[in-house]
Amino acid sequence: IFTTNYIDRLPSALIRPGRVDVKIAIGSITLDTLSQFTLEFYGKPTDESIISESEIPNDLTFAKLQIEVMKHKSYDELISYIKEINTNGSDIM
Repeated sequence: IFTTNYIDRLPSALIRPGRVDVKIAIGSITLDTLSQFTLEFYGKPTDESIISESEIPNDLTFAKLQIEVMKHKSYDELISYIKEINTNGSDIM
């Protein structure tokens, strides 16, 4: 198992059939997937009354959210973080 954000940059020999049999694309975070994430990590889902789909940055990844969870951010702090990076347009990391 390996991951990449840039499959087009990998050598074709590395990802040829027989070496990589299954490719799964994990797209951008949506309100639904954010809700599943917060339910898993905080025990509560997220809906439009908390954050809108448009407030979720297009380049936000689950890895970036997990880093914030590992920093012991509360549910409210995580939602504020997402809204802040969307508003400021700053680098997520």
